[in-house]
Amino acid sequence: MPHGSQGDIVRVHPGEEWLYVIEGRLRLRLGDTTHLLAAGDSAHFDSLTPHRIVAEDRGGVELLFVHTLLQSPTAALCLGPTIGEMP
Repeated sequence: MPHGSQGDIVRVHPGEEWLYVIEGRLRLRLGDTTHLLAAGDSAHFDSLTPHRIVAEDRGGVELLFVHTLLQSPTAALCLGPTIGEMP
């Protein structure tokens, strides 16, 4: 994730998220608390908690990011129609 690419966006949506920092540093805001994560650190949280992720270093941050699209209305964008749904 490039430095400055997320702007001031704070996200809230159903589901949960997990992330793992591979390289660089990540600033993670969960509600009113801010965490600075470095390579090897991870976080797991309920995504109904207002959250924001930002690359702390000018060189950006490399991370592995997983979230539960199955609980999100945007699931069809990545997973396609469910069984029995017609296009």
